[in-house]
Amino acid sequence: MSAPATTPDLLYSQEEEDLRAAVRDLLGDRCDPASVLARIESGEPHDPALWKSLAQDMGLAGLLVPEERGGQG
Repeated sequence: MSAPATTPDLLYSQEEEDLRAAVRDLLGDRCDPASVLARIESGEPHDPALWKSLAQDMGLAGLLVPEERGGQG
């Protein structure tokens, strides 16, 4: 007989909820509609300061890299 199928947990963990809230707060502070439109109209492809905040300050660039390879896991 095979083992009973387990139901996947589709809810976010507290750590994931905290991360979502932190990113939402940062983007809410830095990406209001007027700022987004100004960025689009400026011809600049991205906001280096915002990317630095997301990638370096919050460590989001390393989330998909396993911890054993130096990432955030």
